[in-house]
Amino acid sequence: MNIRKLRLLPLALLLHAVCAGESGPRWLPDAQHPSLEYRFHCGKGAESIFWRSGYPGAVTLKARVRSSDYDGVEDVHIDSHGVAKSDLETLYCGNFRVTVLSFSMSAPPIQRAPAPKPAAPVAAAPAAVERAPVPTLVRFEPRTEPLRQVTLEALESIKAGMKQAEVVQSLGEPVSKLSIPEDGALLETYRYNVAGDRTATVRFANGFVIEIVTPR
Repeated sequence: MNIRKLRLLPLALLLHAVCAGESGPRWLPDAQHPSLEYRFHCGKGAESIFWRSGYPGAVTLKARVRSSDYDGVEDVHIDSHGVAKSDLETLYCGNFRVTVLSFSMSAPPIQRAPAPKPAAPVAAAPAAVERAPVPTLVRFEPRTEPLRQVTLEALESIKAGMKQAEVVQSLGEPVSKLSIPEDGALLETYRYNVAGDRTATVRFANGFVIEIVTPR
């Protein structure tokens, strides 16, 4: 029996236990984006991050990943309700922390109802030529009463992925709206008055929030 191999066995088991502790199945939610989750995986001495999105549109984000001996920035793209993977440029596993630096969501896909089945076979009609919808601009008429103002606390409750009706229920009707069809999606911009003669903007794509711009 090889005595040297027996002495090396406990060290190998210890390294395996350290890596196994880093590859737990628990998903960690991001504080600013509740439908974005991530978890770490340590394999063969290298660290990876798995990302999972519950948002209706594809998500693009930039995240800073740090540990005691690593500091890097990851560019991540996650498809709608999908999963992505980032391989960190480090050979060591450790206690990593994630900070999302930027976050954006593309327009969710338009869900179309299935066409009803015909009762009997019919001759196929010529395909109709689709015409691009004409951009429309919706403006409010000048008001005599003071415009309604929203608070910064109310704006902070608005998150990417929320439905348009939920935003109106929380903030009320905006002071102006802008609707523009673009690349098969309906893009809308709502503007709200904030105390101090400032303006906040909420942007939608196909009825879902994709961006919130608050006054500085």
